[in-house]
Amino acid sequence: MRRTIALAALALAAVPLLTGALPHAGRSTRLTHHAVTVQIRCADGRIASSQVSPDPVEMVQGDSLDWTLTDDSDVEEFSIEPQTIRGQTKPWPFTDELAARRGRKGARGGGPARARRMRADAEGRYRYAIVAQCPTGQGGETREVEIDPDIIIRAR
Repeated sequence: MRRTIALAALALAAVPLLTGALPHAGRSTRLTHHAVTVQIRCADGRIASSQVSPDPVEMVQGDSLDWTLTDDSDVEEFSIEPQTIRGQTKPWPFTDELAARRGRKGARGGGPARARRMRADAEGRYRYAIVAQCPTGQGGETREVEIDPDIIIRAR
C-alpha cells in the first residue's frame, strides 16, 4: 500500500516536468521568429522616405530575425551592417555569415536578410545600419544611403 502511494506521489510530481508546466518567473522558453519590413523610397539618389517596422525590434535571447524589403521600395537590395554604440565593446549579437545579412527584392533570387544564430551572451541594445543604393536618375548611377534602427535583446 505504501509503495502504491509513493509511486502515485512520484507520478504526480513528474507531471510538471513532462508537460513543461514548471514556473519560470513569467518568462517563456519558446523561441520567436521576428520579421522586420524595410521600405526605402528614393529621389535623386537620396532617401525620400523610409520605414523600418518594427523599430526597434525587441527580442529575447535565442530568437531569430528576418529583414524583408517591400515590393514598393525603390532599391533592389540592401545589407545589414553592425554598428557600435559609443562606449560599447560587445560584438554583434548574431554569428551568421556576412552573406546572410544581404536581402534582395523580387521572386527571382530575392529573399530576406537573416539573423539565425544568436550569441549566448547577447543582451541589451544593438545598433545596425540598413545600407542600400538609391538610384540618382542619371544613367543608372546610384548613391549609398543608410537607415539606423536598433535591436533590443532581453535575457531569457
